Amino acid sequence: MYKAGDLAHRLDIHPNTIRNWADSYAQFMSEHALGKANAARRRFTEHDALVLATIADLRAKGLTPEQIVESLNAGQLIDRLPDLPTEEEEEARKSVSLVPLATLQRALDQVRVLESEIDRVRHERDLALEQRDRSVAELTQHVAALREQLGRAEGRLESADQLRGDLQKALDEIHRLNREIGRLEARLDDD
Repeated sequence: MYKAGDLAHRLDIHPNTIRNWADSYAQFMSEHALGKANAARRRFTEHDALVLATIADLRAKGLTPEQIVESLNAGQLIDRLPDLPTEEEEEARKSVSLVPLATLQRALDQVRVLESEIDRVRHERDLALEQRDRSVAELTQHVAALREQLGRAEGRLESADQLRGDLQKALDEIHRLNREIGRLEARLDDD
């Protein structure tokens, strides 16, 4: 059986995180891990430890709590706990402040998740740009067709204006001729 502090050290996380995860993912934990047995002192079985290590691994990969539950329900579980650091590694960490390999691995996993997300967003962007280009092409064709229709309508309007002008000239000529006829008739009446 493990104590919360022992697991926290091994998984490179805070002991409070161990307790919070045990409560948050209680359906995957033993009664000992939940503090319901042995006078409420939390102790973690090997299975509990593997579940917590799996949670740490999946969180490091950027999975949401819901996705972690799905993975655990599907039976995903890491094979073994990370090894405890040796005394030399502990001393080296203290003197050099090295980042633990597990932390680096989690950071790399997060980078991979983010890269995957970036690829997905780029793909969606490319699809949206293609759709936009198709829409622009369709609208450009529609605008060209409307301009052509407008050109024909303007041509008909010019023809109608020209016809109206010709009709007005003919009417003016008829009026002029009627006046001329009226003068000639008046002269004939005078003679």
